[in-house]
Amino acid sequence: MGEHSAVSSSSSGAAAAAWEDTSAAAGVAATAATEREQRRQTVTSQHLSAALGAALSACSINPTSSRSNPLSFPGPSPRRSPQGLTSLNISDCPLITNRGLQAFLRSPPIASSLASLDISCCCLISSPGLNLPHSLTALRHLSASHLPLLESLTLLLPRTCPLEEISFSCCPVLQKLTVHSRSLCSLNLAGCRKLSSLSLICPALSSLILSQCSSLETFSPADRCLALKSINAFLCRSLPASTLMTLLTHAKDLEEVNCGGCALLESVRLPPVTHGRRVLKSLTKLARGTA
Repeated sequence: MGEHSAVSSSSSGAAAAAWEDTSAAAGVAATAATEREQRRQTVTSQHLSAALGAALSACSINPTSSRSNPLSFPGPSPRRSPQGLTSLNISDCPLITNRGLQAFLRSPPIASSLASLDISCCCLISSPGLNLPHSLTALRHLSASHLPLLESLTLLLPRTCPLEEISFSCCPVLQKLTVHSRSLCSLNLAGCRKLSSLSLICPALSSLILSQCSSLETFSPADRCLALKSINAFLCRSLPASTLMTLLTHAKDLEEVNCGGCALLESVRLPPVTHGRRVLKSLTKLARGTA
């Protein structure tokens, strides 16, 4: 009986030891796999610069959107151009970081050639990543829609930056935006429902889309957007009537206005035509507070 107990105890001990060895091996393997996955999915400034470095002379690059391969360049080799990289679309690449984007934008070959950049749906990008360096002397189009971490942004663009078109549409937590630019012609903020403060000094701005900016209360200075031809303020429920009327009054070349659903606006009165400049083609005014 004692021998049987000893054998049973020895067998149990051996089984327990084997189980511990197996568990330890499995734990080591799982840890190694996790570390490999983290290394594979980490995009740092060095990774982004290295991935794009070989393509600095390409005309246009559109990386495949993928969580497992956030920067890939499928298909045939892109056409070469002596101007360098002119267009980059990395939209919906969820692992692009502020640090990586800044390292890329500050690269001398990029700064002098990049004309179009799309970083929409890059969920890690926030205001530090959008700190556009003054060395960007070719950038004309910027699309930065659907950025879930962008809360506030100030763009004080120098004269050397020819940026003409910006879209920050559907940035769900964007609350404050300041843009000073001599060249900006089009600004799209549609669907920024938490935007409450907007400051624009953009003398060349001709198109302004504020549709569904339902929290917008402060717009200053409203009398400095003199070149506006099109204003879409649909469902700007919190925008003061005085602000909207200031916009309409000072925009002498106004052609299209949509102020439907502006709950604080009861009437629209435009000043008389002077020197034949105002040619209003479309005026949309829905009932107060309509959806």
